[in-house]
Amino acid sequence: MCGISLAYCSSLEKRETFIYKGLDLISHRGNDEVGRVQFGQNLFLGHRRLKITGNRGRQPIIHNQIAVLTNGEFY
Repeated sequence: MCGISLAYCSSLEKRETFIYKGLDLISHRGNDEVGRVQFGQNLFLGHRRLKITGNRGRQPIIHNQIAVLTNGEFY
């Protein structure tokens, strides 16, 4: 029951508030872990996780300049 957030904010003064507010709005989707990544100055990806099994599900998964968010599990 994880939650994924994507935000684009053109106002540099409000960007921190903007991304945190978006993650707060989906806090009911998972409150065990919060992850976020910023691309450039305006684009944000966020993730809230509800742990069902294990501790190996931190997101976003970042490698080089690629970020991946999932709402599920890899098998």
